[in-house]
Amino acid sequence: MVQRALGGWLIVLGFAIAVAWLLLVRSVLPAGPFLWDEGYHALWAARIAADLRAGDLLGVAYDSYRQVYWPPLYSWLVAPVILLGGYSTELVRSVGLIALVATSLTLYAAGRGFGSGNAALLGGLTASAVLLGSRAVLDLATQAMLELPALFFLASGLWLYGRIWCAGGVSSPAYAGLGAVIVLTFLAKQNYGVLLGLAIGGAFLIDGEWLRLRPSPMARRRRRGQLLAAGVTLLLLAVWFAYPQKIVQTLQSLRNTPWGPDASSLDGMLFYPRQLGWLAGTWWMAGVWLLALAASLRPASLRDGRLRLLLLLIVLQGVFAQLSATKIDRHIIPLVPAFALLVGAQASQLARIRPRLVLAAVVLVVVVQGVDVLPAIRPAGDPSLREPLLAAVAAVGASTLVVGNIDLPYSPATLDWELLRGGVLSVDGAGSLSLASESRFASGVLPRLPEPLGQPLRRLPERWPGAAGAATLYVGLPLDAPDLELRASGLPRAIASATGRRAFDRALAIVPISSPRFPDATVETVVAALQGAGFRAGADQKAGATIVVALER
Repeated sequence: MVQRALGGWLIVLGFAIAVAWLLLVRSVLPAGPFLWDEGYHALWAARIAADLRAGDLLGVAYDSYRQVYWPPLYSWLVAPVILLGGYSTELVRSVGLIALVATSLTLYAAGRGFGSGNAALLGGLTASAVLLGSRAVLDLATQAMLELPALFFLASGLWLYGRIWCAGGVSSPAYAGLGAVIVLTFLAKQNYGVLLGLAIGGAFLIDGEWLRLRPSPMARRRRRGQLLAAGVTLLLLAVWFAYPQKIVQTLQSLRNTPWGPDASSLDGMLFYPRQLGWLAGTWWMAGVWLLALAASLRPASLRDGRLRLLLLLIVLQGVFAQLSATKIDRHIIPLVPAFALLVGAQASQLARIRPRLVLAAVVLVVVVQGVDVLPAIRPAGDPSLREPLLAAVAAVGASTLVVGNIDLPYSPATLDWELLRGGVLSVDGAGSLSLASESRFASGVLPRLPEPLGQPLRRLPERWPGAAGAATLYVGLPLDAPDLELRASGLPRAIASATGRRAFDRALAIVPISSPRFPDATVETVVAALQGAGFRAGADQKAGATIVVALER
């Protein structure tokens, strides 16, 4: 029995590492520069790494706390990678591959809980194989995105709930751990944490018989553990939301911004159902998912609290996705571990009767899915951005003020990351980390803090443009704050602020040929603002969809 269990773990570990290695070779190593969100995720990790390198624990807390739209757990995970391996795009993206392996092992553990002996082995193998066959999961695993680490914590919550159920629902330490995992999932990706918390809350409502006036003795025992889980969750969230304005910022970040087809249109209503093939890897596997879903709706299956939790999560995710005005395919990836465990549970049930048939089916799924999915793997990022970025980075010196624009073909954070890699920029000089919340905190809260507390905090919002190296400044930042965003009319004052804090030998204007959001931020406007600060315009060159103008003192 022990050898069989160990063999299962080794099979999953070996297969997951093989898939991760293939993704590394075919997607990560030949990849292009970071895409928009990737650049910001990597740069926030670089900010935390710089704080850790300096031994600035207050800076770590401050820079973690001001991450709202993209919560901080990803930056905590990646910061040690940067400390050990430097500003390596490939290493940062490899964190997703590590999370892929960890998630496959977690689902194997959760899938094993649906049976014993061969049934446990095949249930776990099936759940893990379904995850590793998902095109959506494999695509996101090769990028510096929040999804895979968040998926690991969400899967951990599903596994831990399964452990509690199998123990009869009376394991208090596990309930405390479940509350902590909900918060960790929230800090990895907010909507995943909200989804997991609501699904578990619904499961608690049923398991604890909270709607019955006379609950059973077992339900009463479960209630104590459920209250413990809720207490741990609320306590940790209270620490995170100790600054009241943070609640407002979080609600704003969770607000749906219209993107993609209109939610009320036919295309909008069919948008997420059309992604099932991408989620499952192939359309025939999506059919297997739906068959497992149908089998899980049987009365006998609904008596299993673990399956009820998975069904609740699927229903909640489906409802939220359909109602959301934001139509982005990766927003429904939490469905993958839920369906993986549903398929694993049904495979485990069938394996009690026909273990060889299930084993043959799992092998067939792996082979057929591999033939369909793996050849579709492409390099991550956008390789076409490599040359324009390299041209811009090559023009930046160690004491250069760079003025950019959010309408550049690459994100401000991606440019800052490449400048970090080039050794000409310090994190303190990265203008892409400008946040509206920080500006409001510096102007509204800091002046009112008592001096013993305000003095150490006051230096943190004033780190830009850094003591040395290049510094960047971007028209259009901070995002989602029209009253604070830098516009062309405000460039002279912003440039004067930078040059008033420290001297720059050179300046560089990197301007998109077309700027739909800021049409007045033309090459002439930006160069004129720099000339007003004492810089002399030099030669300009075209780099892809941008114009780069170098200026000297």
